[in-house]
Amino acid sequence: MRYLFIVQGEGRGHLTQAMTLENLLRERGHQVDKILVGKSPSRKLPDFFVNGVQAPVEQFESMNFMPSFDNRKPNMISTVLFNSFNLHRFYPSMQMIRDEIRMINPDVVVNFYELLAG
Repeated sequence: MRYLFIVQGEGRGHLTQAMTLENLLRERGHQVDKILVGKSPSRKLPDFFVNGVQAPVEQFESMNFMPSFDNRKPNMISTVLFNSFNLHRFYPSMQMIRDEIRMINPDVVVNFYELLAG
């Protein structure tokens, strides 16, 4: 089977899950055609991910969690407000995701918590 991954790029958990699933699928003879990863100006895609996957990786502008005052957890009110006022910035990303799905035509799309792919 052919797979396309769409990964929320904030933090490390979704990235490592995608790496692990790609390895498991390839070991079983499946194909991961591409990995789309959400990005924002405040985060850089880590080298361990770029070097640890075999599928081509493409990034797109995505929503971001806004930190709390003490930077220990997300501030949900600020997050909702910030992303709501910036929805226009994410429309090209949603179009790109749609176009990639149509072009690749995978058997399965795996979404690792990327809201724009919902």
